[in-house]
Amino acid sequence: MRLFPTLAWHNTAALLPIMLLTAPVIAAEPDPLARCTTIPDREERWRCYDEAAAQPVPPPADNEPAKDECGAEYTALSRQWNTLPKCQSNLYRLVPYRQNYIIARYSNSPNNEPNSVNFGRAPDEHLDHTELKFQLSLKVKVAEEIGDFVDLWVGYTQQSNWQAFNAANSRPFRETDYEPEVIATVPLRTESSFFGLTPRLINVGLVHQSNGQSDPLSRSWNRAYVQFGADWQSAATPKQLAFLVRAWYRIPEAAASDNNPDIEHYMGYGDLLMFWTNGQSNVSALVRDNLQSQNNRGFVRLDWSIPIARVPQLRKIGTVEPLTQHELRFYVQVFAGYGETLLDYNHYQTGIGIGFMVTDWM
Repeated sequence: MRLFPTLAWHNTAALLPIMLLTAPVIAAEPDPLARCTTIPDREERWRCYDEAAAQPVPPPADNEPAKDECGAEYTALSRQWNTLPKCQSNLYRLVPYRQNYIIARYSNSPNNEPNSVNFGRAPDEHLDHTELKFQLSLKVKVAEEIGDFVDLWVGYTQQSNWQAFNAANSRPFRETDYEPEVIATVPLRTESSFFGLTPRLINVGLVHQSNGQSDPLSRSWNRAYVQFGADWQSAATPKQLAFLVRAWYRIPEAAASDNNPDIEHYMGYGDLLMFWTNGQSNVSALVRDNLQSQNNRGFVRLDWSIPIARVPQLRKIGTVEPLTQHELRFYVQVFAGYGETLLDYNHYQTGIGIGFMVTDWM
């Protein structure tokens, strides 16, 4: 094969040292797929693609940092709220918000006759103790670094309770709660810590929640809230602890149209979420309380999950993007108190659910 067809062989021999020096440069292709696109035979071309895909991903250049190297401060809580968009922006990208799961749920006291102050007690619904419960929760960042310090999110959570085993009552959907919200996030980029926890963010939100039913089963309320998030993450072991503390104010409604005027007496004025990861196990606790010494009412839910299957997401050829994985997790949920659903805001029950989770709090 002639690299320089216009030169005679004896002249070419004189160029051999130069050719040997430049050979590594010629062989090193900036794009391993470039040579594949020029192969006319389809089978040879696909074989070339396979060989290029099998090549190891080159390390980043000295002046090009790895894509996801955002520092120790980019913890699970920071990633959940994308507090460092310069590392990996989630702008206009639909991402998980709260937990996404499906469970078979058992209640020791089904709310057969839901009641409220305005409507009284509804007719007996003849509910089964066991039903299917599933939750879908997503959010999307619609603006970031407004005024250099505020991100804007839109979130949506839907929780459904389905009497799937209640054949005598035509297997109805007992309730579906819809919860859209708008959230302004202020990332807290600080090195200070309190009791070992580092502040990460402040959320300010507006949220509407309703069950979409007609009277006498209609329930709804609107709230404005402030939420503070802080966490701790071990540098040596896969352990992390996160807290999200939220206080809300119910936006008043006209008395004639208020389906549940006493809802704060049961659902309280805020909640506390604790999330703990140790290795592959995730544990979380969600707590509400009305903060009243007399007629104290509250709610607590404990969650535990472990991965049972992983589906890797393919890495793009020629990038240094880390290999990520989606997990299917075995999930156990235990709860006690008021407000397990919006229709049950003033009904006390305890129960347990077992099933599968796709995404956890963080």
